[in-house]
Amino acid sequence: MHHIALVFDGTMERLYVDGVLDTEERKMLFINRLSEFNIGTTTDRNAYFSGALASLKLYDIPLTTTEIKKMAAENTDSEAAFYFETSSLDYGKLKNWKNEGFAGGNLVPTTGSATLEDMEGKIALNISNGAKVGFDGTAPEVLNGKAPYTIVAQVLGDVVMTWPQTGTKLAKALKVKGVGNWQQVISTFDGRSHKTYINGILNHKNGVEMSKDGENGFTIYANGHKSAIASLIVYNHAYTLPLVAEAYKNWSATKQASLSAAVFDQLPQAISPTIISMSGADVKLAGSSIRYYFTAKDGANNSNWINSKQYINFGLG
Repeated sequence: MHHIALVFDGTMERLYVDGVLDTEERKMLFINRLSEFNIGTTTDRNAYFSGALASLKLYDIPLTTTEIKKMAAENTDSEAAFYFETSSLDYGKLKNWKNEGFAGGNLVPTTGSATLEDMEGKIALNISNGAKVGFDGTAPEVLNGKAPYTIVAQVLGDVVMTWPQTGTKLAKALKVKGVGNWQQVISTFDGRSHKTYINGILNHKNGVEMSKDGENGFTIYANGHKSAIASLIVYNHAYTLPLVAEAYKNWSATKQASLSAAVFDQLPQAISPTIISMSGADVKLAGSSIRYYFTAKDGANNSNWINSKQYINFGLG
């Protein structure tokens, strides 16, 4: 999810994405009398857009850059210090994985090469073969061991997460032993002790322990081959047992029983010297929504994730 702000001051139109200026353009606008306000389509209903809208505000003044930055900061999940989902990433080598939680920052490669791939039915960050990713800011205060928190993650293989403890030379490490398929990990700290649940069941073989060999900041790495992470969320409160059960129920409802191959129902077809059209076939998948990703061999004209199975590539010029 992103915070988008479009500002026009009578001369310049500026587009901000998550509080950062993305584009600006000098414009002359001639506005007819406003008879209707359309969202998700053009005025003549000839084009429709895919996506979702959580809120909308319209001001009769041009907001300043400072005001927009403040709004974007307030837009983040107020309960999640970390919120990482692979759905926001492009396939290939990881450059940075933006945190959508209130702690800001990014996960970035620190050792080796972490890549986004399809792994066992999920889009995931492959951290096998010695790859490590680390948080490029200070580890969130919520993880300093003085207040409750909950870590929720989807992992494949042997995965380790470490983070330093404020005022000590020690670090905490959450170690998960792989079983050959995806697991949901929920590790809670109530202010006194840790409990770790694997696929909704309290597990004493996997959990959090103190270590003297911690990294400088929050770090994720693998302890073996074929290891990956598909999501990571850190909440500023401890999950109760009913919440753990509900979270696993929701997660298991999105698990795919068998892998489905992605195929076209309309092969890529040129409709002009610079435009090509294509369509993906309908597919039955677990979950409530299906998204599509069309890739080009050069990687320069990928569609990114879209809700429509139809895609038109305008970048062939």
